[in-house]
Amino acid sequence: ELGATVCTPRAPRCETCPVRRQCRAFSLGRQEEFPPGLGRRAPERLRRAIVLLERNGRTLVVRRRGALLDRMWEPPGVELTPGGGTRAALARELARQGVKARLADTGVRLKHVITHRAITVEVWRAELVGDSISVSSNTRWARPQSRALALTALARRVIDASTLSREKVR
Repeated sequence: ELGATVCTPRAPRCETCPVRRQCRAFSLGRQEEFPPGLGRRAPERLRRAIVLLERNGRTLVVRRRGALLDRMWEPPGVELTPGGGTRAALARELARQGVKARLADTGVRLKHVITHRAITVEVWRAELVGDSISVSSNTRWARPQSRALALTALARRVIDASTLSREKVR
């Protein structure tokens, strides 16, 4: 509590501190130097592509796995590597989800920051080839405006940006 309320890094309030008589920084007149500032970690720069596949007013979403945002939902996507083909990577990811689709780049690019990651996202659209799709426990069709499903903030931004770009075309 003392460090959070009295002995703060930017504005120490030594006049109200109950331990200032025992404080070495105060006795040396160097209280502004402690605690030493922590350097900010440079953000990791990532590139992702996310594909929007819609049917009957619903968007296909998949459950994320891993340390970051585990069990939350977002449209299918892939991490992009330098020199890797985005269309091919998205097609592989959709096939892994049991989906065969034609892909088109929307031209929408978003910047998204989460913890220590700066993510640039390419938004793609997909159109089903055929009418069957196998939905598993890790995929589902969801109404984007519904708050019942735990969509990631990035998923909501992608869906909103895509809706706006579609309305501009009309």
